[in-house]
Amino acid sequence: MALMKVALIVGSPAHIFAEWLKYRVLRDEWDGKLDFPTEEGRIVLRAGMLSLESGRTEIWLTDIVPFDEDAGKRERQPPAIDFLVEPLDSERAEVTAECHLPEVTDYFKDLLREIGKRWPEARKGRLAEILGHKSAGRPSLDRKELIYRLVKAQKAEEMKQKWRHLPYTEITKQIAWPYSTDVFYKTRRRLHELEENDPNGFLGEVAKWRESAM
Repeated sequence: MALMKVALIVGSPAHIFAEWLKYRVLRDEWDGKLDFPTEEGRIVLRAGMLSLESGRTEIWLTDIVPFDEDAGKRERQPPAIDFLVEPLDSERAEVTAECHLPEVTDYFKDLLREIGKRWPEARKGRLAEILGHKSAGRPSLDRKELIYRLVKAQKAEEMKQKWRHLPYTEITKQIAWPYSTDVFYKTRRRLHELEENDPNGFLGEVAKWRESAM
């Protein structure tokens, strides 16, 4: 049974939406953004796509999990995240999205949020409920605190680039990460987002913080 499930309708042909979603998740895979630290180590997702009958398309993100000592490893079933895209007519598609893994629910919500921005007509019902729940009643993070977390996350990414064999659980110990693994993952994602678009100059402040600490 899925942890989260949402069905929505987008105002684009099914193949157009499927192509957009495919390249959206593949971009994250190429950029190394489908790597999620956990208490036991990390989860790395890989994207897949399959064209089905009647114009339907399935797009999924799955991780490799232990099978047994002799057989090695296998892909998780069901996948961590699964999208089924079905044509309603020549101009609309129905999308069923499911998330089955707790560690990737924030990433799942991020995908849904982007869908809602690109296809505003989909922002209602269950999708509106899911996306509205994330920010309801939460105060914004203090800027100084955010910069401190970004400094730590940037150091972690530099260590990961230098010592790729080290799991994030070990890296967070090395940098003395004072928060939960979930907060680390969220801060890491925020860092990558700012590397692409930083209109408020957060990374400039990160650089100054690190220079002053040298």
